[in-house]
Amino acid sequence: MKGNIGDVRKFTSAAKGFARNKPIIILKPANLMDSGEHSLTHVGNMVGNDAVYNAVFRRIGVVRVKEASDLFNVAGALYTRRLPAGPRLLVITNVDGVGIIATNTLIALGGEPAELSDETIRKLNEILPARWNAGNPVDVFREAEVERFSQTAKLCLNDPLVDGLLIIYTPLGAAKPDELARAVIDIEASSRKPVIATYLGGKDLIEGRDMLCRKNIPVYETPEEAVRTYLYMYNYKRNLELLYETPGELSVDKAPPKNNLKAFVRRAIKEGCLMLSEEQSRRFLNTYGIPALTTRVARNLDEAVTAANEIGYPVVLKIASPDIIY
Repeated sequence: MKGNIGDVRKFTSAAKGFARNKPIIILKPANLMDSGEHSLTHVGNMVGNDAVYNAVFRRIGVVRVKEASDLFNVAGALYTRRLPAGPRLLVITNVDGVGIIATNTLIALGGEPAELSDETIRKLNEILPARWNAGNPVDVFREAEVERFSQTAKLCLNDPLVDGLLIIYTPLGAAKPDELARAVIDIEASSRKPVIATYLGGKDLIEGRDMLCRKNIPVYETPEEAVRTYLYMYNYKRNLELLYETPGELSVDKAPPKNNLKAFVRRAIKEGCLMLSEEQSRRFLNTYGIPALTTRVARNLDEAVTAANEIGYPVVLKIASPDIIY
């Protein structure tokens, strides 16, 4: 998606209708190539176009991605229709360093590394070497056979503090990729929580990846891809909840008074104004309880400096004129 949405009302209405039955993914990268001076001074950038798009997409059940690779990854993951209940992802790996990359990425993107319950840690102590760190990521170590992977994964999925599971496999250990893939298929079938995988390696892992794909289990080549996709899955679930959420009714006694607003709208029309001034627009917003930027009207340099000091820096200077829209 490039540029702006034409008819916003038609777009949101159509998107809401489709999103109830089919996932909608929009590839909308941030525009970092806007012309320098125009980008810094244009009034649209005061509110942040990206923030506006994100708010609209969230409200209509759409998930937004910013990279082409994520578009395909998220499409494949949403096809499974098994969405995480929360952002708490647990990572299991046979190489600790790769697991740390995954949890670091999770934190950087606003996710939450799952913390295991004491009961789960106690059970894991019985099957993992004493040197394991009792935290997330869970390192099953290179010597781990498929059985250790499987037991660890099932225990973690049963933990109520875990919303989803990422299994990271590298071919450096004892487990064979195709054997582990069969185990992951069984693990995924035994739980209602999403299970995703990273097979970190080359052509020797192709068969294992294909086995997972045939069972609609998302599998990725890097832990970063897997973590990003998991969070997109979670965001999509939250967006769907917003889509079905009905705003509460505003009681009559709390409804904002409209008579004074009608009066100055009529006056503006009578005076031939086709657009409300910024001050009038802000009055509308405040009346309906909608937050707006703090603004002061300054008629000379001293008033401008005083207003800036009262508001706090940084500030933006604009011309208040009926002949200039923005």
